[in-house]
Amino acid sequence: MSKFVFYQTMIFKVISQSTVLATKELYNNKLRALLSLTGIAIGILCIISVFTAVDSLERNIKKTIQSFGNNLVFVEKWPWEFKEDYPWWIYLGRPNVSPSELKLVQVKSKLAAAVAYQIFASSTKLESGDNVANGVSISGISEDYSKLKEFAYADGRFFLSNEFYSNQGVVILGNSISTVLFPNDSSAIGKYVKYQGDKLKVVGVLKKEGKDIFQNSNDNIAYVTTGYLLRFIDPKNTNVQQQLLVKPKEGIDLEELKSELTGILRSTRRLGPFDIDNFALNQISMITSIFDPVFLILYIIGFIIGGFSILVGGFGIANIMFVSVKERTSLIGVKKALGARNSYILIEFLIEAILLCLVGGIIGLALVLGLFKLANYGMSSGSDINFEFVVSTKNILIGLFTSIFLGIVFGIIPALMASRLNPVDAMRST
Repeated sequence: MSKFVFYQTMIFKVISQSTVLATKELYNNKLRALLSLTGIAIGILCIISVFTAVDSLERNIKKTIQSFGNNLVFVEKWPWEFKEDYPWWIYLGRPNVSPSELKLVQVKSKLAAAVAYQIFASSTKLESGDNVANGVSISGISEDYSKLKEFAYADGRFFLSNEFYSNQGVVILGNSISTVLFPNDSSAIGKYVKYQGDKLKVVGVLKKEGKDIFQNSNDNIAYVTTGYLLRFIDPKNTNVQQQLLVKPKEGIDLEELKSELTGILRSTRRLGPFDIDNFALNQISMITSIFDPVFLILYIIGFIIGGFSILVGGFGIANIMFVSVKERTSLIGVKKALGARNSYILIEFLIEAILLCLVGGIIGLALVLGLFKLANYGMSSGSDINFEFVVSTKNILIGLFTSIFLGIVFGIIPALMASRLNPVDAMRST
């Protein structure tokens, strides 16, 4: 047998025997173990709960933002991020994106897979008989919009090509609007609603989504064709929000697409070489980057809060391990007299501390899972906000490894003290 295999076998044997002895000691001192486990469990509960809450907040915010189109360029009047040296009134004087620019980009762009135009009307109302849905957001969309954002239908369909070209009065309703306008009907498809006295035929109803973390929801939006909505809205009105949504072809980077769009729009708007752009090319990463410093601060706060809880639990472990060493001093002396090495005593007490912390950590993690399962149940049953807490594998591993680390840090000094006891003096102690 090689020396490596011999030492490997001996180390495994020492660790396994120490684990058994440490388990027996913990079992024989249930009250002491319970007090230790409680401190660590509360510490792990605090730190992993904070991390889970921040992770879930970050995940839900990014999920909400990316649902608008993570691989899209939004051509608009206003940028999503402002430069300090750029006065806001310059943005105010910019021209709106126009329907004619949609056609120009569709013809001239070689890198775009799909281009759509979208215009938003101010909050209004829709009517059906005596039923009125107030605060409805009306959005006019062009034909390629379905290639950029997929609708989930509870009933019906997207607009047909001829409905775009003929500017027919057709509408796709959000779920909440449909419920208000047709409370007693099994289906709203084929029925009519009134918008500013004009009749709109319902061709689709979207599935219920609930509100996102920003309190936005597709449930209270009605979609019509851009041609239809432009009968009621002047696209030259500077207060009307309009945008082009551009999706790149497979393998095309967003920066490449933005460079091409810049050239097309500057040419279309007759901007000179030294003129600054009078349009904004936005993308979702601009918004997510705004939240990154916020998440970092929340993680630091979470670490500080959880750190204090862990520190209290750790000192509890150290204190109880010192008491354990004091109570078993004579037994340590007997073991040393019978040939037990210092390393064996060290490992025995160190494993006892690690086991204490690990079991406490597992209890803390079980409490975290139960807490957030209860929170998710409360969110789903008592709120229409679409938010979910997720205890990630990463946070579970952080909890377990933190417990092991605490066992080593707060158990090493009592374990060293026990391993360095003089066997004769230890056996004489009472």
